Amino acid sequence: MLTLMTCRPSSFTRLVLAAALVLPCRAAAQSPGSSEESIQQTPAQQFASGPMPGTYQASITFGGQTQDGRTATKGVTLNGIVAYRTRRNQLLRFDTEVAHARYRPAPGAPHLTVENNALMSLTFIHGLNRYAGFMVMGDWKRDTILGLNYRARGVTGIGLELVQTPRMNLMVGPGIAVGREDSVLPNAPTAIVGAGVIQSFSWHPSRTSTIEEYFGGFKDMRDAKDSSLTFNASFLAQATRYVGLKIYYKYSREGVFPEATGPTQRQFGAGVTFTFPGT
Repeated sequence: MLTLMTCRPSSFTRLVLAAALVLPCRAAAQSPGSSEESIQQTPAQQFASGPMPGTYQASITFGGQTQDGRTATKGVTLNGIVAYRTRRNQLLRFDTEVAHARYRPAPGAPHLTVENNALMSLTFIHGLNRYAGFMVMGDWKRDTILGLNYRARGVTGIGLELVQTPRMNLMVGPGIAVGREDSVLPNAPTAIVGAGVIQSFSWHPSRTSTIEEYFGGFKDMRDAKDSSLTFNASFLAQATRYVGLKIYYKYSREGVFPEATGPTQRQFGAGVTFTFPGT
């Protein structure tokens, strides 16, 4: 198992965490006249809580990660989201993420790259009614830690909104997936034919804060070892309409993996989010 950040956060992470816990109260006090719709101005990290009908939203999150001690790992992450929801309740969303990390094996030695990962996904959801929608998603992933040169998949299924209120959304979407992947591992599968499930949750405790959670699981129908699981959780506090602070935790598990790294990866980080609400 390779852990890029331990549970003991750096000074940067502690500073962002402290600010994230304080800013919601201050920001709320600065805008007492905000309407209930203002809680939707932050583009959510899950499909269940996209922008309001007839509008688009975009955000960029830049974060840093560091681990002192034996490995002295340093890294940066960059996330981008663009989402548009039509007045007919159709959601189109593009996500991208880039992560780069290096570590120094010994004092005075040069830094070695241990992570150079990238992820892109394009999602379309057509609302069939208030509680269900037809979902199509395509994604592409590169993970150097797993020895994965690329994984490209297309997923289709039905998204069911189990909870839908002005402040809370819960969606579950079963589906089937087909695709292809290329790995440096010997005897790794190349074709993908499988089934999976996507679950997302978002909650706005106040007008300026958002708690989000995402789970995705996949199992190849032809190879029992080929599976993947992803869990993300984050807390976002808006300092202003355009700037927020985010802390997040990520956990992933792969069925096919290098023996030197193990099947699981965990990451804890923090970053600054820039939001661009559209019309």
